[in-house]
Amino acid sequence: ANGDVDSEVSDSFHDAKLATALVDCGAVEAFRDAAGDDAASPVRVAHACLGVSHAARAASLTRDLRLGGAAATLVERDVIPALVAALDPARAGTLAFSKKNSDTIHDLSLAARAHIARDVAKTLRRPFSVPLPPIGTPASSAAEASLRRYQEVLLSEAAVVSLVQALEDALDEDARGGEGMQMTSELMVLNTGRLDTDADGDESSFASAPVSLLSQLVLRSASYASQFIEAGGLSFELTKSLLDANKNSTQVLVDSLLLISQIARLGADRYSHIKHDDAGVRARACNVLGNMCRHSSYFYEQFKETRVIDNLTERCFDSDKTTRKFACFALGNAGFHSDYLYGDLKIAVKPLVHLLKD
Repeated sequence: ANGDVDSEVSDSFHDAKLATALVDCGAVEAFRDAAGDDAASPVRVAHACLGVSHAARAASLTRDLRLGGAAATLVERDVIPALVAALDPARAGTLAFSKKNSDTIHDLSLAARAHIARDVAKTLRRPFSVPLPPIGTPASSAAEASLRRYQEVLLSEAAVVSLVQALEDALDEDARGGEGMQMTSELMVLNTGRLDTDADGDESSFASAPVSLLSQLVLRSASYASQFIEAGGLSFELTKSLLDANKNSTQVLVDSLLLISQIARLGADRYSHIKHDDAGVRARACNVLGNMCRHSSYFYEQFKETRVIDNLTERCFDSDKTTRKFACFALGNAGFHSDYLYGDLKIAVKPLVHLLKD
């Protein structure tokens, strides 16, 4: 087992002893603090996030291995809040950097933010990609406890919300083919030897790691799915970008479909959104459901299984006019592409007729 650990550390640092020494001298904490620095430029934060990725990996394979591995490293060394902060598009350093009025600065800023999104997602994804030790062993108990705590912290820090906000930058840079990187030299060091693939997956796509992590989280818990929806993860614009087969890699398309399909399976009745006290939340929930079947009947089966039509019909009588409007929008799309839901939609006919006078 120790040989495997040495081998994996060597893949990242070329020297297992050096990796341990870097961890002992505070490399994780130093890169963490730099990544979370609100005043730092996006270029500096991008370098810091790459450093966090490597340093945290080394710590999880050396000093923190018996504590629970990758999950223990990210929780006990307080890395997660810093990485979530690094994703914030409204950081003071990012805004100051973007005020420099030139096309080169704009391209560099976008490229840096895309790198941040990718490396943060890779780091946060690692606890889910490392196999747990054999069940019944002390190491297994520690790893399972750390993983549970890790998922709790991800939820409390609203990591899903920050990842959704960062997705646009990653998708934009993918669509441009990494032009921001090719046009400048400041971030070239980030690209050296990293444009193809590495041990963590597809490096040719900036969106691959964030979408993969979001898909894993939504599949794990309805609480993550709730945060994804609240952050606008199912907005028409973002969904259209995620499912663009001409611009995205196969892996991004697969993970996006898994993510959206899981939300459809959970059903509106599993959320409080469609019956939320806040009218804005109810309206957005109805809008999301309408967008899910805007272009095809892909989600009709899930709508039938979870009785979504019943919930949408109730919203036709909502006190909020925007909620009523989006409920009509969703019901119309539910019957547009095929007759699969016609039986369910019968109860919506009278409310819809009544709304013609609204």
